[in-house]
Amino acid sequence: MEAVKTALTVGAGAAGAAAILLALRRQWLGERAQRHLEFDSTERRITELYAKASDQLGHDSPAVRLAGLYALERLGQLSPQHRQTVLDVLCAYIRLSSRERPVENEEVRLTAQRIVTAHLGWPNWASEPPRTFWADADLDLTGAYLDEFHLENCRVRSVSFDDATFHHAFVVRTVFSGEPWGTSGPTGVGGASFRRTTFSGRTVFEDVDFESDLSFQDALFADDTYLGGLSTKGEASFERATFAARLEVAGSEFGHGAKFDEVTFGGPVVFGPDVIYAVGVKSVDYGVTFTNAVFQSEVDFSGADFRGTVITGAGATDSGADFSGVVIGSGSPDSRVWPPGWRETDAAGGVITVERESFNKAT
Repeated sequence: MEAVKTALTVGAGAAGAAAILLALRRQWLGERAQRHLEFDSTERRITELYAKASDQLGHDSPAVRLAGLYALERLGQLSPQHRQTVLDVLCAYIRLSSRERPVENEEVRLTAQRIVTAHLGWPNWASEPPRTFWADADLDLTGAYLDEFHLENCRVRSVSFDDATFHHAFVVRTVFSGEPWGTSGPTGVGGASFRRTTFSGRTVFEDVDFESDLSFQDALFADDTYLGGLSTKGEASFERATFAARLEVAGSEFGHGAKFDEVTFGGPVVFGPDVIYAVGVKSVDYGVTFTNAVFQSEVDFSGADFRGTVITGAGATDSGADFSGVVIGSGSPDSRVWPPGWRETDAAGGVITVERESFNKAT
């Protein structure tokens, strides 16, 4: 009898445990199904909101388009995983609306600009980003028209402004945080590209940190330009750019050198004070070159500190700069100050060029 009682007791316990396990499994399956339902419902609401906002951006009414912009902003703020998609749509709208600029469309386009820049803000004095900050943002504003475009106290991973037109560009206390691409192909994600970009009105880049590569190749600066407090950790290229008015570069460090080859300087040029190239570097890759550049007005390199080494045949110099093939416009030589080791000389046909003093003495 005792054995029977024991067996019944054990059987009852096992049955109870099985019932508990079955109930727990049912509960787990129910909770998982509920989570899936909630996820599906959330994704469905996001898709509907995204689709509706996108449709609104194509509406004829400016008020409806504005509503679509604010709906997309709300979507990005509530759903971090969709923020880059929202930025892509906003940038695409700015690009498309730049092709035709009727008055009634201007406010909508400017609002899209403000929404984009508002979510890139992270002041350098703040240890934590604000709630509205969207991290690791990539902007593609290729070919866009950007009026009063301000990036102030911002952080962005990469930008493409190729073929864009800026009117009064203002980039201050901003970090471009991507990794340098390098000379032998892409090695990271990032870069700030302003190739073939047109800048009209006063252009200001001040206290800007380019942790990635920087390119102003073939850009046109139609009015006064100020580049102050820049720091570049990747390549910096201004090749074939045109500075039609005054250019001032001050308090900047070009860590991997800079290329100003074939640049046309139409107005006064001032490099300094405290402009450093190739900081702490002695390398043939990290100098600064002005090969075949054209200077048509006053020149002042008295504040520049060239620390790299450039080796380019007759233009070789230990000063870290190369002015081979430079052509000088009209004006008194007294209005031009070249780095140590360089001087002006009359070339054939009355053309004024710059030559390296040490090389000239050696020959």
